[in-house]
Amino acid sequence: MAPVVAGMVVGMLALTAEPASSQSLREVFRRVNPSVVLIEASGAATPTPGAAASVDEGLGSGVLISADGKVLTAAHVVSGADTIQVRFITGDPVPARILASAPFADVALLQLAAVPPGAAVARIGDSDALAIGDQVFTIGAPYGANHSLAVGWVSARRVPDAVLEDATALEVFQTDLAVFEGNSGGPLFNVDGEVVGIVTHVLAKEGTATGPSFSVTGNVARKLMFEQRRAWFGVES
Repeated sequence: MAPVVAGMVVGMLALTAEPASSQSLREVFRRVNPSVVLIEASGAATPTPGAAASVDEGLGSGVLISADGKVLTAAHVVSGADTIQVRFITGDPVPARILASAPFADVALLQLAAVPPGAAVARIGDSDALAIGDQVFTIGAPYGANHSLAVGWVSARRVPDAVLEDATALEVFQTDLAVFEGNSGGPLFNVDGEVVGIVTHVLAKEGTATGPSFSVTGNVARKLMFEQRRAWFGVES
């Protein structure tokens, strides 16, 4: 079941979507930015099958998607970690644990020990409504520079052959967003400020800093992390 974000706890900011035509990207960024987090994982992080580990070990991004403290990120950011700390825009660290992980899709769900005042909950949108040529943006921590904005366009929608996670076909968006180490796990937003993907990796030639970026679609992430979520036992099966 998809997370319900209509009811907010006291001290949190509601993210009520407005028509894209009535708001600028600057306004949308300011509205959703408090939902984005920096993730610091410590321990023997290991690459996950089917995903390129393109970030510094234990450093990535994520997004708060429920009022009770659930955070979406990339699986390879937290895989193998002994401890996980999540930092909101205020900078205060919050302990987190893994609730679920889908290594082939490269998406994971974390549970926070607490949600700090002033945090915002992002809404998961319908990624099927996103088309090639639509504008998107992400907020993340390239090389640790937290809460950085990158804007671009959907270049393609790809379904890799014979790549399944719990019988769910993997689907990714290819974008021209300039993302770097530390962006992995960050939210891909549409112009309404809805989460339509989770940034997973970059396709770059050796010796180059960046190339086309890829995000698992929001509908695949929703299905794997909420509709058919498996119990997490600390190891990948």
